[in-house]
Amino acid sequence: TPGADICGVIAECDGVETTATSAQITVGQGLVCDGSTTEAPCESGTNRQNADAAKDRGDNCMGNSSPSDYASLGLSGEIALGFDTDLQGCSVTIAEATGNDTEGYDVYVCQTPVLDAATCIGGAVLQSADMGGSISVAVPAAQ
Repeated sequence: TPGADICGVIAECDGVETTATSAQITVGQGLVCDGSTTEAPCESGTNRQNADAAKDRGDNCMGNSSPSDYASLGLSGEIALGFDTDLQGCSVTIAEATGNDTEGYDVYVCQTPVLDAATCIGGAVLQSADMGGSISVAVPAAQ
């Protein structure tokens, strides 16, 4: 399916790893399997729009997994993950499934699940993964 496939996201703060407690997805453009169709490329009937699939470390991320090990975003899609801790000064690691196509993504850290310069740290993207893949982002500490 098109777009980034997010396997998992963890935050490390003062040596303690934590995973997300909530997740929501806004699917972008292109066919992202929702579990309701069995037409190509969704033959398995697996829901790839399940944001909860990204609420772990992403260690087990198989392309043919059912239920899905990852959340597919579609082109220009978004996933918002909520953590029960302030992420300022932490590192955030995103595990992304690499596929046949290079599909980049941007990382923001915001106080709300909506991309808004007023509530996002730094007011903009913290780091881009232009070539897709897994990355770690250093979130600036509070000033």
